Amino acid sequence: MRHVIDHTRTGSIVLEHDGCLTDQPITPGTPADRSQTVAALAQYLPHLIDAGYQFTTITP
Repeated sequence: MRHVIDHTRTGSIVLEHDGCLTDQPITPGTPADRSQTVAALAQYLPHLIDAGYQFTTITP
């Protein structure tokens, strides 16, 4: 989170993906637990929006 906030500039690409496909139950500490990613997004997206950044998706 801190790295994204400190290093985002116009034209930056912030790659976000959970990187894990699993059929495991969502239990803290398991590969299916994405709570840290969600928490980080909740912290830095509002900061970047307040700074005037706009977002888009990139398709292959």
